Amino acid sequence: MQQDKCSPFYSIPRFGENEPEKPKADLLEQEKNNAYIKSVYDATMAVFESDKSPKRILEKKEYSTVFPKLLITKTGYQVVEILNCFDPNGYLPAMARVESVETDKLYFAKVQMRKPIEKVSGTDHNILLRELYVLGNWIDKPKEETKYLTKLADCGFDDNFRFILIEDAFTNLKILQNSRNKMPRNFVFLLTYHSFQAVKQLHQAHFMHCDLHPACFTISPPFSLKIKNFYRASFTTSTRNLVIKKLRTTAFSSRKAYKIGEKLELLDDYENWFHVIMHATCKNGLPWKEETADLQAKEKFYELLDADWFGSADMLCLIPHLLKKYRSVRKFESAVDELFSINVKMFDKNEAPDWGFFVPEEKPKKSTRKKKIGDRGRNNGKNQHRSGEAGKTKTEETDVKIYGLASD
Repeated sequence: MQQDKCSPFYSIPRFGENEPEKPKADLLEQEKNNAYIKSVYDATMAVFESDKSPKRILEKKEYSTVFPKLLITKTGYQVVEILNCFDPNGYLPAMARVESVETDKLYFAKVQMRKPIEKVSGTDHNILLRELYVLGNWIDKPKEETKYLTKLADCGFDDNFRFILIEDAFTNLKILQNSRNKMPRNFVFLLTYHSFQAVKQLHQAHFMHCDLHPACFTISPPFSLKIKNFYRASFTTSTRNLVIKKLRTTAFSSRKAYKIGEKLELLDDYENWFHVIMHATCKNGLPWKEETADLQAKEKFYELLDADWFGSADMLCLIPHLLKKYRSVRKFESAVDELFSINVKMFDKNEAPDWGFFVPEEKPKKSTRKKKIGDRGRNNGKNQHRSGEAGKTKTEETDVKIYGLASD
């Protein structure tokens, strides 16, 4: 691999550096696909918004609680694996891995019962609407501005459900953390570096995530990291949405997230990121108990900085010092990038971070099926009904490999 050794980041792989230039036909196809996504996004957003109307709220209707076997838009998506079912109230989205009946490509689907979206204090009735809105903000943006952000692949609705589909990922950080003691040093460095860049790019798109946790980072071989789950994301300029009205804290939340009436800032997103990476890479995980995480435990850590950093990137232990030192987010980002540029020089020639990818023991499922689909409906702003039935799905597990260091 040809690398510019004059750059402090010469050993850090750049996304797309080995990708050949796309043929003009592929670029035209991409533009056509973006145009379709934009049109179906506008139509679906209109329907989602209409579900907030007083007329819809007054409706008394029973909605199906059975996860659909087939999601219909311009094409059909057959359910391969249901990851979690609907909650009792029907407002939190159920999730599944689905497969396009035309291309066999896998996608990640979030499906919500099409109940009216009510404004009730302390609830998340509009959780899917909010995520769709965030994803719609970078449909037309250039690839270099969105390489770390998951993309909207399709969206739609019928009488019973509303749903969105995003790019499927090979695995996520929640799965990888189970192998934290087996991660190679160069992989841990890449994970730390690119997850930081992902949060930074989200901020550059004028959004804060506000609820980072391990499952928010997806990783695909050879090494492509993206950030997802934007159901609590908010515009960086939105004072109303960033002020904490109700506590929704986790083991990974920033300290400010525990304070009612406080406004979250960009640095709080970085503190949230720091907790996620510390949990995923440090041998003993977080220095506080996850199930009883509270503000006092986190304040004590930042006061004493007593943690076992074994397994993490060398520069990670300095992050809490920078969070304490800088109140300017730009100065903080610059200081962290400088740490990365120093840390990468500590690897010898054989260990230099590269496109190597560590695959965990968990095996993603891939379906092989006989396609059997009835009439396909289009989603052009009107309710469509599913017709036909999905063929039976037979699943088989893919082979698991451990990818070594890439040597171009």
